[in-house]
Amino acid sequence: MQSQLQSAKKLKYLEEIQRALFVAQIADDTEGLNWIERLLIQLQGYADITIRDQAIVLLNMLYDGLDWQLQEAFRPVVRCVGQHFVVKAIVQRSAK
Repeated sequence: MQSQLQSAKKLKYLEEIQRALFVAQIADDTEGLNWIERLLIQLQGYADITIRDQAIVLLNMLYDGLDWQLQEAFRPVVRCVGQHFVVKAIVQRSAK
């Protein structure tokens, strides 16, 4: 019971870091982003694997400036020389 409470508390702190990251990115707060980066780098050495994994996702979001990584991981496709290069994109059109 105690460990579940501690895990929930840790995840709450990570959610707060995530919100701070969003706000700092939107506000273009360079100093805030630097502090968040330092914190996330330090969390790479944390004992709990879920905390480390979430810190990696948030750090990638900070470096890439993209938030889609929260929903799913990037799935790379390896191609060999000579294969056709195809770009697929989903574009949503706004209703007029």
